[in-house]
Amino acid sequence: MGHGRSALFPEVRLPRRQLRFCEEYIVDHNAEAAAKRAGYSEKSARWMGYKLLKHYAGVRDYVAQLDAELAERTKITAELVRQRLREIAEADWRRAYGPDGQLLPPNEIPDDVARAIGGIKTTERYVGAGESRDMVLVTKNVDFLDRLRAWEMLGRSVGLFLDRTQHEAGKTLEEVLRSLAGPRE
Repeated sequence: MGHGRSALFPEVRLPRRQLRFCEEYIVDHNAEAAAKRAGYSEKSARWMGYKLLKHYAGVRDYVAQLDAELAERTKITAELVRQRLREIAEADWRRAYGPDGQLLPPNEIPDDVARAIGGIKTTERYVGAGESRDMVLVTKNVDFLDRLRAWEMLGRSVGLFLDRTQHEAGKTLEEVLRSLAGPRE
């Protein structure tokens, strides 16, 4: 298998398929899918994706370089992501409305609140037909982004929630199932 050079980082020399894997991996950070797109077989893609990231320092380094370059180009930083998540989590929906209880025009909604809005659906009801019809009802449904999910993502980004799976050796399957079922009354 021939070696190739990265277009962005000429000093990087890896086998062509590993280069391709790295470039595919940064698309979605899914090692198995990246391995498939890089040309590894369906059967070996999961293992190869894991193996490339775990055991090949050159692959890990190149992925880190690509991620850094992408972050630089898009100007997305961890701090910016946390800031936006915090805006969603703390958005006060009341600021989207005027003193009369009507939804403000989009250009008057404060930016931090507007960024927490996922969409606005407007429904208008009319009576009559043609030129003589009259609007009788306007309904505006404002969908705010999920605040609880934003708090969860923020918490995870600063290490507040740790996903831990504990495995206890020596227990039989029956004992494990009983412990999962909880105490009997």
